[in-house]
Amino acid sequence: MEKMMDKRAFADEEIMAAFLSIEIAYFYILMGKDKKEQEKTGTK
Repeated sequence: MEKMMDKRAFADEEIMAAFLSIEIAYFYILMGKDKKEQEKTGTK
């Protein structure tokens, strides 16, 4: 029973880490798009 719980906790941690990295990547992509849009319009 203990091994099953450990496995499940580990899987949850991996899923959370994957979600976090996806969110961070998405955030950087959005920030990059915002910067490009601002350069086009000439505003800072």
